[in-house]
Amino acid sequence: VYIQYRAERCAHTSKGVEGCSLCLEGCPAGALRSENGGIVVQAELCHGCGLCASRCPTGAIRYDYPSLNGVLTACLEALHASSNAPDLTLRIAGEGTEDLTAAEGVRDLVLPSVASFGPELWLSLLAMGWARVVLETGTLPPSTQTLLREQIRHWNSLLDTPRILEARDAGELAGSAPARTLMALPETYRTWPGDKRRLISQSLARLLERGEDFVSRPAGFPLGRVAIHAETCTQCRACAQVCPTDALAETEDPVGLQFTATTCAQCGICEAACPEQAIRLEPGLDMNPDRRDTPQTLFEVNMARCTRCGAPIMAAGVIESLRRKLGDDAAVNLEVLKLCNECRVDEMFGFPAREPDD
Repeated sequence: VYIQYRAERCAHTSKGVEGCSLCLEGCPAGALRSENGGIVVQAELCHGCGLCASRCPTGAIRYDYPSLNGVLTACLEALHASSNAPDLTLRIAGEGTEDLTAAEGVRDLVLPSVASFGPELWLSLLAMGWARVVLETGTLPPSTQTLLREQIRHWNSLLDTPRILEARDAGELAGSAPARTLMALPETYRTWPGDKRRLISQSLARLLERGEDFVSRPAGFPLGRVAIHAETCTQCRACAQVCPTDALAETEDPVGLQFTATTCAQCGICEAACPEQAIRLEPGLDMNPDRRDTPQTLFEVNMARCTRCGAPIMAAGVIESLRRKLGDDAAVNLEVLKLCNECRVDEMFGFPAREPDD
């Protein structure tokens, strides 16, 4: 079994906050377990179906062989070798699949498992010019078929007509299909980023008409954005400190918070970690590829300054939140919260106040 796990890309947990468990929930063999905040692949139990790699939103779990770049290159070369055909279907099957009857306009791709790769492969194939992708799922366990079918529905919902199909639903494999534009061969390798989510976004940019809207999708859709409730957010930026994919990131000049939609795994860790419950996940797709692929500023922090020396100390919203929560507690000197670390020490030990910096 050629399964590789890269902990640095995993969104299962971050700083003790639980997030994504798609691989654990989907493994039909129970070959995965959560341990020390990461995922352990138990090779002796693994059937090699590949569903974990297909479902993983970040590419933390993947098939190491064959490589995705190698598969994409072979498929692109096969497409160009048949460039005179009006439209071509690529049928993906797992090793050992029987009765792959030859059909006009159909080419076959045999992988260790039909679920070895997921949307990063399917969408890339459509983007490079294949008319449709048909998956021979009959050899997979029923539970695996169900979860794979869920993924297929997610991605087909973005297309004008379903082009990712199971063989049982495909009917005549050769038939009418959208007009295609072949990806140029010299773009091989150079245009396929190693990051799973950026590859998906790049493929969608070729497949979908550019727009300015955000298209909402049901819960469970693997792309989306975060919505921050401005009235309750204290701008503490704890969300960025726990984000496992750096979709939410702190900026220092100016002090603020940025969000990159393509990088967001919709794992929910930021939502769970927010002390004010001010973050909500919104699954869907930003139809502007430039906007979804680049960091967008969510806010610039309104910094409170030390009441003695004028140095910036923390977000003003954090101080206000503490004031509301502590109320009239006589044991707490709220004025101390408005001092920087050095002036707070001066206050505690009775040193004279310093003049504010010019």
